[in-house]
Amino acid sequence: MNIKNGAAIFFSALALILLSSSTIATLGVSPATITFPNMLKGGFSQRAILISTLSDSMIVDLTLGGNIALWINFSENGIAVATNRTKSVYVIVRPPNDIANGNYSGYITVTRRSANASGQITGMGNVVIMSIKVPVNVEITDRQIIGCTAYSFSVDSVEQNNPSKLHVTIRNEGNVRISAFIKIDIWDREQQNIVKFFDFTTQSLLPSIEQQFEFTLPVEDLPLGQYWADISAGECHSSDVVTFDILEKGALSSMGKLIQITNPPWISVGQTAKIDAVFRNEGKKDVTARFKGTISYNGQIVSVLESDAITVPVGQTVSLTTFFKPEQPGRYVIEGKVYYDKKLTFPSSSILNVTESKGAGFSIFTLLYILIAAGSLFFLFAIFRKRRKHKRF
Repeated sequence: MNIKNGAAIFFSALALILLSSSTIATLGVSPATITFPNMLKGGFSQRAILISTLSDSMIVDLTLGGNIALWINFSENGIAVATNRTKSVYVIVRPPNDIANGNYSGYITVTRRSANASGQITGMGNVVIMSIKVPVNVEITDRQIIGCTAYSFSVDSVEQNNPSKLHVTIRNEGNVRISAFIKIDIWDREQQNIVKFFDFTTQSLLPSIEQQFEFTLPVEDLPLGQYWADISAGECHSSDVVTFDILEKGALSSMGKLIQITNPPWISVGQTAKIDAVFRNEGKKDVTARFKGTISYNGQIVSVLESDAITVPVGQTVSLTTFFKPEQPGRYVIEGKVYYDKKLTFPSSSILNVTESKGAGFSIFTLLYILIAAGSLFFLFAIFRKRRKHKRF
């Protein structure tokens, strides 16, 4: 081998290594190994894996291998990951009821494909650019473990004569279902007297699941002022003391936004259109919201819309639904506002296009097509017979 050929091979190998390194750097998976300790037969557990890319967007596929492949599912698959972003996916394990105690293993293969911004695969079809194998270990035991963590305790300040809300987040750290017992004592401003106390029990939580709970506190009869809430979750060995206020009427601001009015863009005469006014509570207290609007045709109001009233918690988004059944084809304009807490949102609008009913379309157009087709066939048949008659002579 001469020096020239050796240099060419060297630089080709170097380029391949650099290309492979840059490819590997574009896909990241964390953690490198997933472990599920202390799982019961027929139990449940989930862990999150983080998938990231440092270069172009990609589509990620997850496949399973090993003797525990049938135990595992994913919260989603065929995952679109945007450039310089991280995507969280849950790996869910459900061992069978008849499995023996012991340690079991398998693996998840994370494969990457190129994708454009819309999530469509680009380049050479479904060619796999690279893959990463993540080991999965599962321990099966008969020992039941009860444990949980409670945190993010808070109590809402409210206007007088309104109920408050207790918020708490609980995570099941054991391997069996649990329902946590929550106790709350409400003290006066000087923390000398308990003025109210409540007990609550959460819904059942599966192992490894984290959930935020909300409970209504009937404090409508408390006078104005500051209060302290001593909150504890016994099974979770967690507690906290928080403060909240009973405020004068009007002290809390209410603010809402009509995000949009949605409806099917096209329907036929005689069909019923579902119209949703999407409203978000952006204020500091719960509100009762109702959508009111009109439907116009050729500049004339042909229908009045009014939804049921719905209580919308702080930060929540709801759909206020109404229905409309048009009697003639054409272009309809839907306009309206949301009424809440003696306030109005900015108006919004949408368009509804109505065509002839399907039955009417068949009776007119389809019949016309049938007549034209029949005439054409008759004409062609006449020409064919005429040509055959000429051939005989």
